[in-house]
Amino acid sequence: MGERPPVAFLAWSPVAGRSAEIAEALGGVSRCWYDSRLRGGRCHWRTVLRYALSTPATVAWLATRRPRAVIATNPPTFVGLIAYGYGLVAHAPVLLDSHPSSFGRKESWIWARMLPVHAWLARRSAATLVTTEELAEVVRSWGGRPLLVHEAPGDWVFDPSPTGATRPRVLFVTIMSSDEPIAAVVEMARRLPDIDVLVTGDPALAPAALRHDVPPNVVLTGYLDHDRYHEAVRGADLVLALTTEPTSVMRCAYEAVYAGRPLLVSDWPALRPLFPFAELSPNDGPALADSVRRALDRGEALRRDAEAARRDQERRWAEQRDALLGCIRRPVPDSSEPEHTPEERAA
Repeated sequence: MGERPPVAFLAWSPVAGRSAEIAEALGGVSRCWYDSRLRGGRCHWRTVLRYALSTPATVAWLATRRPRAVIATNPPTFVGLIAYGYGLVAHAPVLLDSHPSSFGRKESWIWARMLPVHAWLARRSAATLVTTEELAEVVRSWGGRPLLVHEAPGDWVFDPSPTGATRPRVLFVTIMSSDEPIAAVVEMARRLPDIDVLVTGDPALAPAALRHDVPPNVVLTGYLDHDRYHEAVRGADLVLALTTEPTSVMRCAYEAVYAGRPLLVSDWPALRPLFPFAELSPNDGPALADSVRRALDRGEALRRDAEAARRDQERRWAEQRDALLGCIRRPVPDSSEPEHTPEERAA
């Protein structure tokens, strides 16, 4: 069975980078259950089957490894419920890693209906990891304890040097989700025919217009594994991290900074202080084209600022890591004590 890990980061998602990197930074382990053969849309039978298969696998793994603390990715909320049950039995701290969609953002109506369960879990968790102060306020209103936690450094190699490409290369990192302004990026590419635009993600999940009517300077890369993704980021003259959701803090934006690449992010209030050296842009095509051109023209200045951007980000992560360590090491309160509502605690 081996030694009990100090913390386990659990996920039922197709990409395990965040959970793996944070778990490693905390000295723990990560475990991701996701059968890509059962990828499906919302309320699709394949999703239901995937969840049904992941449940006993997660329970069995927890019973075998018996971690001393658990972080559960949310959504789906079911992972948090399993983690909470384990925490009761093992007397282990449980934390939720609650992404914006778990609050019903990004058109996630299923998880919007699960908000009462989410709130119930947040009140009983050692902490709820969130992306922005706006979501932290929601957790506080439930009676929970929020923690702002973004991305660990991972294994990125910092290299701000020019790519040397003959044509500017712009990388748009996407998983083809509803909050990614894909149509605006295509419009931007049409307006800037002298640059190459690489778009990641599974083309089968893309809007039909993107699959069948793309300008010649757009390349759909498909899903990129770890090595090919790192190569694509290193080879980019500019990385685009775009979202229409104001509470999203894009993982790819953090990755671009850790790698030392010039960055352009959507102009949302929550993102400005996190990426002070990045170019900012609205999410419509014409404005995005102007912003991309401006960022490419400022490429040398953005590369000069790369070291300061990385230091700022690493300092922030160090503070977040210390806060996480404090939570997973904190003794679990006696579950026999009666629970109080936020109103009772304020009285």
